[in-house]
Amino acid sequence: ITVVGDLSTTLRTRIGKFYNADIFMPSERELRACFHDFESGISVLVNRLYQVSKIKEIFLSLADRGVMFFRRPPQGTYTMETAHVPPLSERCEDLMGIGDAFLVGVAMGRVCGAEEVQSMYLGAACSAIHGRQIGGGPLTRDAIHHLLDERPELSRT
Repeated sequence: ITVVGDLSTTLRTRIGKFYNADIFMPSERELRACFHDFESGISVLVNRLYQVSKIKEIFLSLADRGVMFFRRPPQGTYTMETAHVPPLSERCEDLMGIGDAFLVGVAMGRVCGAEEVQSMYLGAACSAIHGRQIGGGPLTRDAIHHLLDERPELSRT
């Protein structure tokens, strides 16, 4: 069973609730609020999160700057592998639920065997599609294929 965690900032938010999560997705703002640290760099915060948890994969939402993936550093090293995927749509009609749509895409990709960056790209596609619809709606396979077909970096020519 894959355990997926999403963070919602309240005064009672505790990272410990997500101790063994396979996939964890906070926003930068939520992560900073949890640690009461609004000055450190993102990698410092993510490293601190890895130190206090057994979370396996962190996908950090950077709001309108996209999403970053951080791989837990191997034991005895301090170098963290990262990847970034920018937003796939410049048009966003409705922000409500786009983080959840992203998380669904990432989880779907990871459960089906996709690599982290492939999963991030699928998540970014899901959030872009969801954000284009006011009030949200179901994500369809056709809509995902259509958005991915529009991406010039994915063309085979």
